[in-house]
Amino acid sequence: MKFNCFRAPLIRFFSVTVATIATLIVLEMGFRAYFSVVQNYDVEMWKYAVSLKKSVDDPRSHVHIPNSSRRIMGASVSINSKGLRDREYSYEKSEGTFRILVLGDSVTFGFGVEMERTYPKLLEKWLNESGKRNYEVINAGVGNYNTLQELSAYELDLFRYRPDMIVLGFYLNDAEKTQKYVENFLSKRSISYAFIVSAWRKIAAVMNPNLRYGEYYSLLYSWDSLRDYEANIFRMRSLLNPENTVVVLIPELHQTQPYPFASVHEAVAERFRKHGYSVFDSAPALAVSNPESLWVAWDDVHPNVRWHELIAKFIFENVFHAHWP
Repeated sequence: MKFNCFRAPLIRFFSVTVATIATLIVLEMGFRAYFSVVQNYDVEMWKYAVSLKKSVDDPRSHVHIPNSSRRIMGASVSINSKGLRDREYSYEKSEGTFRILVLGDSVTFGFGVEMERTYPKLLEKWLNESGKRNYEVINAGVGNYNTLQELSAYELDLFRYRPDMIVLGFYLNDAEKTQKYVENFLSKRSISYAFIVSAWRKIAAVMNPNLRYGEYYSLLYSWDSLRDYEANIFRMRSLLNPENTVVVLIPELHQTQPYPFASVHEAVAERFRKHGYSVFDSAPALAVSNPESLWVAWDDVHPNVRWHELIAKFIFENVFHAHWP
C-alpha cells in the first residue's frame, strides 16, 4: 500500500523527465538543421568558439586550436600549426625578407571573409607586386582579443617571428577587460543553448540603455577607463618598439558618416602618440553613406571583402608608401 502511494508520483516524474529530454533533443536537432542552411551571427560565433578555440591559463584567456578548420560565416577558416589563420611561416625568415606582423581581433582575423581577402593578406600581395623586396605579412588576429591579450600573445609566442614591423589594429572594444573563456557542457555542445543565451543578452541590451552599443562605448572610454587603457600602452612600450610599430584605428561600422566615435579615436590616438607610436585613423577614409554595404551579413557588422580592400588600400597608401621601404 505504501509502495503504491509513491508509485504514481514517480511515474509522473519519470514521464515528465523523459518528455523534457525528448523535447530538448528535438529542439536541438531543429536548431542544428535550421542553422545548417541559415547563417546567424551568434551561432556562427559559437561555431568559431567551440571548433577553433581552446582556453589557456595565461593572460590570453583563449587561443586558436592548431591545425583546426571549419566553415564560419560563409568562409573557410583553417588554423595553421602555430595557431594563426594564415599560411605556414617558419619563425626564421629568409634573408632579404621584410616581415610584418599584424596584431588584432576578429576584424583583423577576417570573420566571414576568405583568408586571402583579409587586409593583411591583401597588403602582402600588393607589397610583393610592388617589386621592391620580398614581404611577409602575418595575420595574428584572434577573435574576441583586446589590446592586453594581443600584447600577451606577442610576449608569450609571436615575438619569435622577429618582425621588422608591427601593425596593431585597434578596434573600439579593445579597451574591454579580458573575459574569462567559459566552457561548460552545454556551451560546448548545444547550439540551442548558445542561441538562447545570445538572444537573452540582446533583450537585456534593449532593456538597459547602458548596454546599447553607442552608450556602451561612450562609458567604456570615460576618463577613468582611458587612464586604465593607457596602462596597456605603457606596458606596450616594453614589448613593441615605437620605431617599428604603427597603430591603425579601425572604425565601428554601425554608423560611419558622421562617425559617432571620432572623439574616442582622437583620445586614444593622443595616448598612443604620447608614448611615441605613429597612429593612422582609417575612419575618415572608410566613411560611407550606407555602412551596411560594408557588413559581412545583415546581422553582423564585421567588415566584408569590400571593407578589407578599402582598409588595405588605406594602410598601403598611408603607411607603407609614406613611411616604409
